[in-house]
Amino acid sequence: MSSSEHLSYSQRADAWETIDPERYDGFTATLGFSEAARDALDLVGASSGDRILDLGCGTGIVSLEAARRGCEVVAIDRSRTMLDSASERIERAGMGAVVQFEQMDAQELDFADAEFDHVVSSMVQAFVPDPARSLGEATRVTRPGGGIAFTAAGPPDSIASFGLAHQAMQEVVPEHLAKVAGQMPQWAAFADPWEMIRVLTGCGLERIEARSVLAWAEIPSSDYLPRVIPNASPGNREVLGNLTEEQVERVFAVVQRIVEERFGDEPIVLEAGYNVAGGYRVLEGDPKGSSSSAVSSTTDSPE
Repeated sequence: MSSSEHLSYSQRADAWETIDPERYDGFTATLGFSEAARDALDLVGASSGDRILDLGCGTGIVSLEAARRGCEVVAIDRSRTMLDSASERIERAGMGAVVQFEQMDAQELDFADAEFDHVVSSMVQAFVPDPARSLGEATRVTRPGGGIAFTAAGPPDSIASFGLAHQAMQEVVPEHLAKVAGQMPQWAAFADPWEMIRVLTGCGLERIEARSVLAWAEIPSSDYLPRVIPNASPGNREVLGNLTEEQVERVFAVVQRIVEERFGDEPIVLEAGYNVAGGYRVLEGDPKGSSSSAVSSTTDSPE
C-alpha cells in the first residue's frame, strides 16, 4: 500500500499510539518479521551474556528472541503503546528480568558510547527521517568490534500481502492507484540491499554484508488479511483513510475472493521478501578497518 503524501515523522510517531498491537502482530506475521529478527541477531552473532540494544522495538519481536538466547536487552521505541505491548509479550514469556524498556527516539540515543555489544533495528529504519543519523547513533553506542544490523522490507513485488491489496485496489479503486503510480511506498526505502550497504558504509563499519531473503507465512483463513490489515500500522490507516468505508469493504472482499480462488482448499501460504544487513564497528587500533561488502540471497523453505 502507498500514499501520495506520507505522514511526517512526528505524525507517524503519534499515530502509533492508537494502533492495535494485536492487529500489528497479525499483519507483520505475514511479512517475515520474526524470521528477520532471527537473521539480524544471527548476523551480529548475538549470544548468551551479550548486551543488546533493540532499536525501535515495536511489539518486542527482536527483544524476545534475544532474551531467549540469553542476552541482556534494552529495548527502545518512541511509542508508549508499542513499549507496553512489548513489555506484555516479554512478561508472558517469563523474560521480564532480562529486558529493560525505555521510551526514546532512535535518532537521539540517551546512552553512553560503547555501552552495548550489539545493536539490532528491525523494520524501523525506512520510517526514520535520517537513517544515517539513527544508525550512526547505533554505531556510537556499540563497543568496538560489536555488530550493528538492521532489516527492511524487500521490493513490493516480493510481498504477497502487498500484491493482494494492490490487485484488489486496482479492481475497486483504480483511480486511487493512478494517483500514486510510479511512487515507491515509504516502507520500501531499503528494498535494494545495496542501499543498506551504502548507509552502513557511511557509518564507518567494516565487514559489511547484506542478504535478500524470501520467507513464507501460512495464514489460517481467507478472511485473515481483511481482519488484520486495518489499524495494523499508520501506513495502512493512511492509505485506507483516502477511501470511503464502502470502498474499503469492497477492497477487502476482493482480497478474500482472490485468496479463495488462488488457494482453494490448499494451505494459504504467502511469500514475504525482506533484507537484512549489518557490519561491525572498527576495533581500536584499526582505524581503516575493512571496506569489503557483499550481497547474497536466500530462500527459506516453508515449514
